[in-house]
Amino acid sequence: MHIKKSVILLGLAGSMLGLALPAAASPYATFAQYKEEASLKDFSFVNSSGSLLSISAGRKVEFAFLNSALLSLSNVDADLTFSATTSTPAVLTGSLYSEGGLTGFFTFKSTESVTVGTTVIPSGTILLRGDFTNGTISGSGGAGSVIGDTLALGSITWTSGITAINGDLLTFDPFAHNSFSFGLSNTAPSFGIGANGLLSSFKSTSVGTFDTALLKGGGGSVPEPATAGVLLLGVAFAASSRRRLRTAS
Repeated sequence: MHIKKSVILLGLAGSMLGLALPAAASPYATFAQYKEEASLKDFSFVNSSGSLLSISAGRKVEFAFLNSALLSLSNVDADLTFSATTSTPAVLTGSLYSEGGLTGFFTFKSTESVTVGTTVIPSGTILLRGDFTNGTISGSGGAGSVIGDTLALGSITWTSGITAINGDLLTFDPFAHNSFSFGLSNTAPSFGIGANGLLSSFKSTSVGTFDTALLKGGGGSVPEPATAGVLLLGVAFAASSRRRLRTAS
């Protein structure tokens, strides 16, 4: 039985996976994150013929749940798949390129078996899946982000193949504010707009965090410094993009 939850795409705000535990004081926290096992440019943005763009990745990563009850599920070897499309024209505001309307999904599938107390999570388990609409990708030079937020008029549905840990059910708050951010770095070629008006093709390295409002569970966690550093670039791009777009309109 899978767990589901509606949410959306665009910035770092948020919180976490709920467990059947006493409620924590903080209403939001990052509940999961990942980093690539090697700095390879396997996160690709492809400007296809016609009006579609796609972002896809099939990449070995280290995935971690940050909820206090799930700390044993940290640095789990997993395969990342990310796929999304858009036909929304890209815009240039100052030096910032951006394109909205992304619709797609991402999954983290474990490639190793992990035991947490009495619970065995076999290899091949979908640790986390996010289905989303109305995402945004933005960047300048060699750095950027793919972001989503429930306040940005889109949606995200969280799903996990893990339904319980040691008898504690894993649940997402169905009414929560949720967000995610993929920070992009070492992007080549640099961000630009193609002849068809969509972002030009590029490849990047990536890290990411995933947030949801706390339903039940034990307190949030702070992303690792290396992860947080790249993600802060994504937050800056997101904020700058929204400010400039509001000014332009």
